[in-house]
Amino acid sequence: QVQSLNLYLEQKVKQRTAKLQSSVKFETLIRKVTEKVRDSLDEPQILQTVTQEIGRVLNIERCKIELYNSDHSIATVAYEYAIESPNCQGTVRQVDNFPELYQQLLQKQSLQFVEKVPELNPSKVQATRLVCPIFDDQGILGNLWLLRPKEELFEQSEITLVEQVANQCAIAIRQARLYQQSQIQVEELAKLNIIKDDFLRSISHELRTPMSSIQLASETLEALLEKEIG
Repeated sequence: QVQSLNLYLEQKVKQRTAKLQSSVKFETLIRKVTEKVRDSLDEPQILQTVTQEIGRVLNIERCKIELYNSDHSIATVAYEYAIESPNCQGTVRQVDNFPELYQQLLQKQSLQFVEKVPELNPSKVQATRLVCPIFDDQGILGNLWLLRPKEELFEQSEITLVEQVANQCAIAIRQARLYQQSQIQVEELAKLNIIKDDFLRSISHELRTPMSSIQLASETLEALLEKEIG
């Protein structure tokens, strides 16, 4: 009984230690992603870092971020981390071709399921997928996909972590796009200023000759009048 109790306690200690280590890793990941979002406005750099860090911390085979177009009809894999080929970055999906999947994702629901993964070799291999929507109060932007062997399910703590990371991704995307829009507006204003300066310079040049003629004529007329008057 004592030996059984010691074995039970050792297992509990190991489980507790593993949970603590996971918590530390998760907190470190969230802090790193948050700092990246706060310190950078480079969307590709931030999201590529997110996929790499999630893959490293959760020890998964593949992690990718897909982004929607403006009307949510197309989803494109924009960033990916994979420990082996093939690379799916740039793959485009028509949302209407997967109605059951994307209907739930567009309603901001995270999903975990097992399915055959065509990008793996052989293509009939099944794997566990976790998909978390990337969204904020302004709408949904894309999805964060994770992949594991079918025997390894994602625990609730891992799902919560990925959802938190997805929220940070939404902040990063919004900030980066807002910054890009502001930069475009600044460039357009600079171009307008150049056009305005060129216009004023041209007008000034065009007016200089007739103004000189008018001044000469007025001086001549003044001289003639002074001579006639007296």
